[in-house]
Amino acid sequence: MSDDIFALLEPAITERLGAVFRQSEEYKQAVAEESAVFEQLREGLTEEQKKQLDEYFTLLNATAAVCERLTYRQGMKDLAAFGVSLLRSK
Repeated sequence: MSDDIFALLEPAITERLGAVFRQSEEYKQAVAEESAVFEQLREGLTEEQKKQLDEYFTLLNATAAVCERLTYRQGMKDLAAFGVSLLRSK
């Protein structure tokens, strides 16, 4: 599948995944726990250290988002290839 197709589908996929996350109690619990630990880490830090910690987690989340997007795209490519191979085998 062409990357152009994925570029067209990505906004809709992102919107749908956001809805799935918002409805997931498991996700909400994980975010709450993450936030609590993050705030504990920030306690007692200087303003400069807080900025560095915030920047680190911003970049960490950006990296995770890239990994998730690449994984999702690869899964779509694999599913499409699987579907094509099933059609060809008939």
